[in-house]
Amino acid sequence: MLWCVIGGVVELNCETIGDPKPSVEWILADGNKVRGPYYSEEGRILINAEGKLTLRSADTSDAGLYRCIAMNYLDADILSFRITVLSPDVEEAEVNGVQLSKTLGQSLALDCSSTGSPEASVHWILPDHSVFRESHGKKKLHKNGSLTIQGLTARDRGFYRCLASNYIGADLLVSLVTVTGEASEMGAVVDDEEPTLGADVIVELDTVEKDMDLNDDQRPLGNHTQIYVHHLHNKAIHYKEPNHHI
Repeated sequence: MLWCVIGGVVELNCETIGDPKPSVEWILADGNKVRGPYYSEEGRILINAEGKLTLRSADTSDAGLYRCIAMNYLDADILSFRITVLSPDVEEAEVNGVQLSKTLGQSLALDCSSTGSPEASVHWILPDHSVFRESHGKKKLHKNGSLTIQGLTARDRGFYRCLASNYIGADLLVSLVTVTGEASEMGAVVDDEEPTLGADVIVELDTVEKDMDLNDDQRPLGNHTQIYVHHLHNKAIHYKEPNHHI
């Protein structure tokens, strides 16, 4: 499962090794089949000669399943990527988690525990629309998926979205946090946040080696985390170790 905020950029690698060298085709979310090099009319979808697909200015219409098919006269394999595109804007009506009121300098704890098989990965989208994937500074991401923040500032107010996902699907928990206090108090609070980098992309990978025909695009995931994809293995074609950029 791969996701990004509207306007973000997603890169999907599908480099292959084989003798003879496999040809690479992509089946896009809308069902169209294209072969690289490819450049869409609006310039948002690019596929280079090595098979890497780049999606620019992602929109909700781009969400869905993307399949990379590698073929030579000996065999064929497929890699499947499911993309979810989230809106950067959240309405109060979408809140299905907690609503908390805090004062400047207090601590915040938000829970996002989940159950599922296979186990879901958990990531947070913060009020500034940045993606929080690991503990940093005053923000901590715990093993159970909960988020804690020490020393709240005015920049910490807003909507917090927790996305729990595995290769079967995803669920979103939205919480609203307000931070109140006098202007003089705000100046006394140290804000050690990093500058906002804009839209970001989470890439989570689980790799499995199994036999599979072209119509089978769902397999249980392995233990290694970096994008939920299927890594097929046979004697004719081998996929290189994915190198995803975010």
